[in-house]
Amino acid sequence: DWLGDALVGSARAAARARAGDILERFGRGKLFRPFASLADRLVARELAVWTPPSEGDASAPVGFENGVIDLVYRDAADDRLVVADYKTDAVEDDDEAIARLCDRYRAQGAFYTRALRDALELDYVPRFELWLLQPGRIQEVPL
Repeated sequence: DWLGDALVGSARAAARARAGDILERFGRGKLFRPFASLADRLVARELAVWTPPSEGDASAPVGFENGVIDLVYRDAADDRLVVADYKTDAVEDDDEAIARLCDRYRAQGAFYTRALRDALELDYVPRFELWLLQPGRIQEVPL
């Protein structure tokens, strides 16, 4: 069972229903076509990243920072890498609400793009996008 043993009873049923709803909405929503069009430009999915703590921060913990990048693809216009993160947040499709969501995830985008830039020794910082399932919108997040 893909949900494993961590969820039981009603929690398992609720998680399964939510996952099914998300997949169904994605499949019939506005994001499916852009996603499908990436087939020949897809670089990575679920890419684990590990980096040293942010430099210049004396209070940063000793060890590493880690995360998982949902999607990396090449932009069709300029062939540069783009980091995309899927979000299932319930958000209205208005500029003010989207701006607040971008602010909320900006640090995550900065971490992911820095990790990718450093690992691949890129001479640019990849673009960061949020793929917002609820309004079916791809939103670039300025870093």
